[in-house]
Amino acid sequence: MTVLSDVLQKFIKEYDLNCIEGLLDKKGGEFTGLAGSSKALFIAAFFQHLKRGIVLVTKSNRDASDLYGDLSLFIKDPDVYLFPSRETLPYDDARPFTEIVIKRILALHAFTKKKNAVFVLPVRTFTDFFITKEVFESSCFQLARGDEVPFSELENKLIQNGYEREDRV
Repeated sequence: MTVLSDVLQKFIKEYDLNCIEGLLDKKGGEFTGLAGSSKALFIAAFFQHLKRGIVLVTKSNRDASDLYGDLSLFIKDPDVYLFPSRETLPYDDARPFTEIVIKRILALHAFTKKKNAVFVLPVRTFTDFFITKEVFESSCFQLARGDEVPFSELENKLIQNGYEREDRV
């Protein structure tokens, strides 16, 4: 065990998370007053206690990124996802940065699989446009090192997902 996991276990033993869960389950319940990384410690403990997914909404991409970074210290990586907003205006045709798109796809994939995880997203994400769950799921496919896939099949799948065939770039 690491020092951080020891701190997390002591936090879980010290505080009555069942009582807090009961308060938060009530309509309009909220938990306030935590500053800095103490938010991440509380959320990590609560996540272990609940054994179900949690969606956390922050006021900005920066706050979401900071909280995600703190949570990553307490929760193992595949159980915490950052779902940033596109950082483009809704009416703008500009494409978001590739890193943002990758994080969004990973989080959406986990979310559609009903994975028990912590999802951190800024409120602005709710203004983004989304395809339906069915369209998203039908567009997903996995490739692993060593897989043999006919080039034409891979090419067709990528074209169906919006990529364009180009000469070497």
